[in-house]
Amino acid sequence: MFGRWEYSIYYETPVSPSKGFGLVRKVILMGVDAATWSLIGPLISQEKLLNFSKILASGFSATLHSTIPDDSPPAWTSIFTGVNPGKHGIVDFYLRDRTGFVSCLSRYRMCRTIWDILSKAGRRCIIINDPVTYPPEKINGIMTTGLLTPSGSKNWVYPNTLRKEIDLVARGYEPDVPINFRELALDKLATLNLLDELARKTFRVSAHVAANFDWDVLATIYTTTDRLQHYYWNDRHAVSSHYSLIDGFLGEYLEMARIYDADLIVVSDHGFGPLNWSYPINEWLEQNNLAKRRVPRFGKIISAEHRTGSPRKLSGNWQAMFRALPPWMQDIARKHAPGTSGIDRSASQAYALTSRGVFVRDAELMLPLIEKLKHVVHEETGKLVFDNVLRRDEVLHGSYVSRAPDLFLIPSLGFEASISQGQFDGMTGTHRPEGIYMHYRSHSRCGSDPGLVVRPWDVAASILYLQGVSIPTYFDGNPKLGDFGAD
Repeated sequence: MFGRWEYSIYYETPVSPSKGFGLVRKVILMGVDAATWSLIGPLISQEKLLNFSKILASGFSATLHSTIPDDSPPAWTSIFTGVNPGKHGIVDFYLRDRTGFVSCLSRYRMCRTIWDILSKAGRRCIIINDPVTYPPEKINGIMTTGLLTPSGSKNWVYPNTLRKEIDLVARGYEPDVPINFRELALDKLATLNLLDELARKTFRVSAHVAANFDWDVLATIYTTTDRLQHYYWNDRHAVSSHYSLIDGFLGEYLEMARIYDADLIVVSDHGFGPLNWSYPINEWLEQNNLAKRRVPRFGKIISAEHRTGSPRKLSGNWQAMFRALPPWMQDIARKHAPGTSGIDRSASQAYALTSRGVFVRDAELMLPLIEKLKHVVHEETGKLVFDNVLRRDEVLHGSYVSRAPDLFLIPSLGFEASISQGQFDGMTGTHRPEGIYMHYRSHSRCGSDPGLVVRPWDVAASILYLQGVSIPTYFDGNPKLGDFGAD
C-alpha cells in the first residue's frame, strides 16, 4: 500500500521567502463547494447576493475549470497543493495500489500542502473545514478537518488543546453532514435547517479564530452548498435561501479584508448542474462482455445496510461483522464501498468503481472501448450519455497517475453514470467542471478576464505569491490574480 514513507520528489523542494514578489499580503480564502456561475449569476441579477455582486463589480473574476474527475477530493487537494492529481495522488474517491484499492484518505496524499509550505516559511495559517485533511496537520497555526473526517472522531483539530474551545464556539463542531444524510434528505425542511446550522458552525469557528489568533492566511471551506444542490438543485427557493446565508458570511469576510488590509479569494472546487438521468455503466460493460458480476460478502453487508438504513436489521453474523468494524471503516463502507457495485474485478476486463472512471485490464481494449462509450445512447431520450471519454494520460501527469482509472467518463449535461442501483435516488443535481474564482482587494478596482482559464492548482500558486513565498518548481499552477489599481 502507498504510505507516507514513500515520499515523492514533491516533498523535497526547499522553501524560502521569495524576493521581488512585492508587498506581502494577508490572504483570506473562502471556499464555496460546488458554486457555479450558472447559479450565482441569476441570483446576483435578482439582487439576492449583494456581496458576491460587490466583488463581481470591482474585483477580478473568472471561471475555474476543475480537475477530472470534478469531485471534491482531487479538486480541493489540487487547490491546496498546487499540482494536478497525478502528482498529489488523490485521483478519485478510490485509489488503485499494488494489491487492490484504498479510499482517498489524506495519508495517501503524496505532496506537501501550501499550509506546510507557508508554515516552513514562517507564515501562520488558520484552516477551517478543509476537505480530505483528516487527521489534521501539524501546521504553524490552527487546522480543523472537514469532508471525510470519520464520524464520531475527536481528532479534528490541531492543536488538540483548542478542541473544547472550538467545540463551544461552534455549539458542537461538525466536520461534515451526518453519515445518514441521504435518509435525512427525505425531510426537506429539517435538512435545510441542518445545512444552515452546519454552515453557521463553520463560520462561528472561522470568525472566532480569526479574531483571537494571529494569522497570515485564513482559509475556510463551506461544503453545505454541495450537499444542498445534490438534493434540491431544482428548488430555486431552497438554493437561494442557503446562498443568501453564504453571501452574508462573504460580507463578513469582506469586512475582515478591509480591517486587516487583506486580499480575499473566493473559489469553488467544481461547478454544478442538473441530474435528470443516470446510466448504469457496469450493466453496460456487462452487456458488452467486459464486466462480470457477483456480490462479495462485504458487499452483501453494505447492500443490506443501504436497503434497510440500519445495520441493526442485518441478521446474525452479518450484523456482528459490520458492528465489529471501526467507525471510520463503517463510514467509508456506507459512502463508497466498492462491493456495492457487485462487480467481480478479478474476472472483469473493464469495470467502474466510481461514476467517472473505468478500469481496463487489457490495453488493447482501450481504443475500441473509448469509441463504444462515446456513442452510448440513452434509450429514453436518444441523447449521447457522454460528452467525452479520455485516457488518464490525457488528463493527468506525475508519479501517481497509476492510481487513477484508465478511462475518465465526462457525462453529458443532465447525465451521470451509476455504478449501483439507486445510487442517485433522490438527487436532482450533480457535478459539472465549471466553478468560480474571484479575487478582491479593498479600495481597489480590477476588471475581469472572461477568457482566462483558472485551474485548481493555480489557487495555491496565487496564495504563495501574495504571501511572498517562493512557488516550488514542481508546481503546476501559476498565480491568477487581478491587476488592482487605486479605486
